[in-house]
Amino acid sequence: MIRRTAILLIVIAAAVIPADRALALDPHVRDGWILGVSYGNAVGDITFANDVEREVEDGVSPQIHFGHMLGRKFAIGASYIGWMYETGTLPIKYRFSMQNVLLNGTWFPGSPDNALGGLRVRFGLGYAWSAIAEVEIDDVEEQGHGDRIVDKGLGLELNVGYEFRVSRTTSVGLGVGVVAQSLDGDLYQETVYVPVTLNLNWYW
Repeated sequence: MIRRTAILLIVIAAAVIPADRALALDPHVRDGWILGVSYGNAVGDITFANDVEREVEDGVSPQIHFGHMLGRKFAIGASYIGWMYETGTLPIKYRFSMQNVLLNGTWFPGSPDNALGGLRVRFGLGYAWSAIAEVEIDDVEEQGHGDRIVDKGLGLELNVGYEFRVSRTTSVGLGVGVVAQSLDGDLYQETVYVPVTLNLNWYW
């Protein structure tokens, strides 16, 4: 799943980046605010409170990032990172969601005007919560949210990505990360998942 997703995201990125832009490698000017949105697939492991561990090879990972540069190579900010998937057999579906709101720091190790200028490494730390909802699917009645159980704890993220500058204020790229949650709750003990995403960023 991850391999197919990565190939698909690379194809999409290649399709949306004009050839002359990719070859020219426009300088990565970063001197103010940054807003990014990301979306892709994820796989991971869930350890439940009864020490049962489950590997999951499914789900989507939406992400939102916001930050401000401190100098030319560092930024601080905040982000939302999720992992959601559904399983079960009709009429009962189980919806799992692992979500995080993190404070983060991002390092841009390369020079803005060379190939390494598109590389970034981000680390985040903050609030995490994970939930499971049992939902009964009924074709006659309006679908509800079901019975939901939530555990809360600590979230950590390490993410590495590369972006191509499409214009002075816009970039597109790919990212891969590792997100870990320490929950120690009634249902979840911990989760670890790996999102592979297509990233869009705006600079101003």
